[in-house]
Amino acid sequence: MANISSPEDLNCGVGIKGNAWEARLIWVNPVVYDKILIVWGPGTTLDAQTPSSQQIDSSPNVYPVDGVPASSTYVFRVKGGQKTDVFGAGIDWDYSDWVSILVSFPSLPLVLQPGERQLVSYSRSGAAFSAPIVADGAGRPTNGKTHPIGGWENDWFRITGINDAAGDPFLLLYRNDGLAWVAPIVMGQFGPQNGKGYVIGGWENDWTQVDGFTFRGQPYVLLYRQSKQPTAWVAPLVSGANGPQNGQPYFIGGWEQDWTQIAVFDLGGLAPYFFFYRLSDKAACVAPIVAGESGPKNDATQPLIGWQPQAWSQIRAFQFGGMPYLMLYRDDGPAFFAALTATPAGVQIGTPYAASDSPWEANWADFAVLSFL
Repeated sequence: MANISSPEDLNCGVGIKGNAWEARLIWVNPVVYDKILIVWGPGTTLDAQTPSSQQIDSSPNVYPVDGVPASSTYVFRVKGGQKTDVFGAGIDWDYSDWVSILVSFPSLPLVLQPGERQLVSYSRSGAAFSAPIVADGAGRPTNGKTHPIGGWENDWFRITGINDAAGDPFLLLYRNDGLAWVAPIVMGQFGPQNGKGYVIGGWENDWTQVDGFTFRGQPYVLLYRQSKQPTAWVAPLVSGANGPQNGQPYFIGGWEQDWTQIAVFDLGGLAPYFFFYRLSDKAACVAPIVAGESGPKNDATQPLIGWQPQAWSQIRAFQFGGMPYLMLYRDDGPAFFAALTATPAGVQIGTPYAASDSPWEANWADFAVLSFL
């Protein structure tokens, strides 16, 4: 039996680093050690051989181990040591007993590369899911395998994907009592998911559409309301204490008050566009985004060529393979994708096709597109 107390409460957090797992060992030191010894290696029992080791000449209680392979089980051991002086003959050491832990590491989730997109689905139950947008057999976008990312609160009114100045994706969540939150996107066991959120406002409580976009490398958020004039505002996204937050908003126009869906798309590297949809007459228009005195604003509105008037519950825009697409969804489950292209006469929509092999679930409360830039 050792003469000094062993480290306590050894635990392991896991995260992705490169193409492997990082194990973050955490424990409690009941005494101040002069030295910590850490050993680890693959194994399925606590007494398995541990070929890797590290000695730290201090008393930390955290240590990261990089490069742990996917689909493996590792054993980790930690013990502490204290200096002793035996009858003035010099320094000797007392060591605690080892404390050990076994950790199973799953297969790595899909790691998204720049240019890829995830589609987040949110229901009024608070359930939230995400799915990659991938190519089908014809090279067109379709939604991939869905994975859960939360039990969220059930009263978010709008969710949207935004990016910070570095291009990293975040979720913006808005409730119609004016509360606004932002959460970073992190890699979880099954794929991208939201990390810990933080409050960015007391906003006004009557925004009916919220969408993020980038103009000349600067991220912005569009805020639109049907209740009163001026209807449309834009705010830059600036760096805050915890990540991006909205800067000072400015109004960009007295838009009509009956737009029910608004999205932003980038037409092949040309100027980005606002997309507008009105449920009352099922009309759709677009307007290029241009530079104004305070920042980006809309130019003249024009009809979307080739649009077939139909009733849609939600419409979102996303990029795939350098081309913009619209996602068209009805509450009874049908969902379609349609490409947008530039023509001499204006922006044109292609023929919508089913977004997946089977209908989506009905009555999703909201969707957001996460852009990995």
